[in-house]
Amino acid sequence: MRIDVVVPLRDAAALLPGCLEAIRAQTLSPGRIHLVVGPSKDATLDVARSAWSRDSRVLVSENPAGDRGSALNVALAALDPETEAVAMVDAQSRIDPAYLERSAAVLDETGAAVVGGSMQPVGTSPMGEAIAAALSSPVGVGDSSFHFEGEARDVDSVYLGVYRRTVLDTVGPYDPRLLRTE
Repeated sequence: MRIDVVVPLRDAAALLPGCLEAIRAQTLSPGRIHLVVGPSKDATLDVARSAWSRDSRVLVSENPAGDRGSALNVALAALDPETEAVAMVDAQSRIDPAYLERSAAVLDETGAAVVGGSMQPVGTSPMGEAIAAALSSPVGVGDSSFHFEGEARDVDSVYLGVYRRTVLDTVGPYDPRLLRTE
């Protein structure tokens, strides 16, 4: 299964190299890695363009609107006809090396529209560690299933997500007026 990866970016120059390293380390090699860069106060666009110059799979696009929905629409409009699924990855994310391979297997086995894994927050500073602890507790996040590991099951939302291309084509573009694109 060909899975393209979409990374909407904004003010993420320091985060992008680690994100790309995790994407490139996948046991199922991604088709295209589409970096969609919104207006940034740091060197995000330069870092993205540098990544593009070193990897022919990387496509860099600008997102003048800056919001996530518009970024996803830019990427979805540029999908290759051979793309069968799209993985949404945030710049601060470090996906497990088998994430794309396991997602492809579950999409094939279940016929699901979208699959994803659990969010496992990690802090790199005292404040980050406190936030990670809150995001790892039912007290901090309620009963959102994607925050917790467990048996594979139907859930109301997934973290990041690998979406079947046919479903994205059927549903149509994201509404950029919505602050959250879940």
